[in-house]
Amino acid sequence: MHLPPLVHDLGLILAVAGGVAIIFRFLRQPIVLGYLLAGILIGPHVTIIPTVLDTANVKVWAELGVIFLLFVLGLEFNFRKLFEVGRPALIAAVFEVVVMTALGFGTGWLLGWNPMDSLFLGSILAISSTTIIVKAFEELGIKTQGFASLVFGILVIEDLCAILLLAILSTVAGSSSIGSGELFGQVGSLALLLAAVVPIGLWITPRFFRLIRSQLNDETRVIISLALCLGLVIASTAAGFSPALGAFLMGAFMGETSEGERVERFLKPIRDLFGAIFFTSIGMLVDPHIIFSNLPLVLGLSLVTIVGKILSTTAGALSANLDRRTSLQAGMCLGQIGEFSFIIATLGLTLNVIRPELYPLAVSISVITTFSTPYLIRFAAFSRYLARSRSLGSPGKATHPRLWDGHLVEFEIHPHFLHSGLSLQELKLREKFGISLIALIRGERKLIAPSRNDLLMPFDRIVVLGTDPQLAAVEEFLKSERHDLEDADEFRFGLEKIILKSDHPVVGRNLRQSGIREKFQGIVLGIERKKERILNPDSSLIIKSGDVLWVYGRRDHLKNWHREQNDPV
Repeated sequence: MHLPPLVHDLGLILAVAGGVAIIFRFLRQPIVLGYLLAGILIGPHVTIIPTVLDTANVKVWAELGVIFLLFVLGLEFNFRKLFEVGRPALIAAVFEVVVMTALGFGTGWLLGWNPMDSLFLGSILAISSTTIIVKAFEELGIKTQGFASLVFGILVIEDLCAILLLAILSTVAGSSSIGSGELFGQVGSLALLLAAVVPIGLWITPRFFRLIRSQLNDETRVIISLALCLGLVIASTAAGFSPALGAFLMGAFMGETSEGERVERFLKPIRDLFGAIFFTSIGMLVDPHIIFSNLPLVLGLSLVTIVGKILSTTAGALSANLDRRTSLQAGMCLGQIGEFSFIIATLGLTLNVIRPELYPLAVSISVITTFSTPYLIRFAAFSRYLARSRSLGSPGKATHPRLWDGHLVEFEIHPHFLHSGLSLQELKLREKFGISLIALIRGERKLIAPSRNDLLMPFDRIVVLGTDPQLAAVEEFLKSERHDLEDADEFRFGLEKIILKSDHPVVGRNLRQSGIREKFQGIVLGIERKKERILNPDSSLIIKSGDVLWVYGRRDHLKNWHREQNDPV
């Protein structure tokens, strides 16, 4: 019997991609790079192992991979996140995308490239890799550090910018013109399309699924979701925009429905399958000879990418009134390009509007910057001397204070937690893990600086201050995920700096005897003593003259601290 070439090709792609992925997981490297290497190995430019027989059909599957990748990304996106990430992330992301697009365009112009090649180069360098950054954060256990929420916010905005860039590039490339009038016309058309489609999609999609909900099961849910996705892809393409725009928008609409989370769970295996095929097909287009013959150019563009993205993101965050350390930490995390850059480069090749060597250049830059990313993130996360700043947090972020290497996170107690019902004294969280338990939240009741006799019950939420290793240990003990601290009453509670004079009545006492917890409804999170910093000090620590106490508690109580210096505490 005759076996279609596509079956042979898919078997080869999945076998090689799977084997290389296992090796890369063992080496703790991003699997995306493994897929790229697999594509190079089975591509037409390397003859070590058999190559694919029908590249045209593989390209069709790769296009489906782009559609499913962006559809699931849209499911994870949802429009509420635009309001949650806040003004600093929006300013930093837009600033970085504009600067990097201009920097890439200028670099292409200096190299003597034509305007279309330069525009695509700028777009390729503008978008960071959500997949690589999220994976690195998870492996390093730093998702809850203060700068991590800013990085995630920037990535959300960047993803949206990437979708807009794809739509703009596809229309501009189709007209073979990038004149200012043409460009603004396309941006205006895109804005009108979004203004018309987004409200309708957000209004119709949830109502449609509520209408048919009684007839849905796992099978029909997936089929209808994919049908809606491909339907908007077809409509978007017919309107002259990128298929990726339609896939992303339908995913975002689905994410607002009650079925969004379930659909996302069912589609992730499909996304992973087609994603592997997509990234492997990208590797097949890479000619190693072009890379080695242009090695100085590859290294130069990689340096432009890393330095440019670090500086532009840092500058954007600083312009949003964030402190220097947080801004530079966020910038160092975003110094790479990834999946969207491949998609943009693929678009240029598909439309035949860019030079062929630009594609392998983009992949090479991604490989180099991706390998450097974990080291940059690790340095940003754990360096105490990075852009030294005494700021405890970003201006306007009183609800999310952090202290040196410690930061506040929230845990919810699982109903099956084995130690539910025990008192805080019995649990000994501070003694075991070195953390401070700031607040205990039970329903609408919030108890700041809970006492040792308070019980920990199922569904309670606790607010904890600690370093990332400490918080990871608590997470393992509670069997509960960390969450960013939800909005607190910043007018009633906050972090205050108290400088003790020699005659202050608490001097010479330990923290337990000081009465700070009882009288001021506060908890000492840190002590500065000459050049020493003590995070989450033990209750037996003796307070000395000249100590600087960082106390979290009721602001109205803490403001009276120095007024009562002569009163016994």
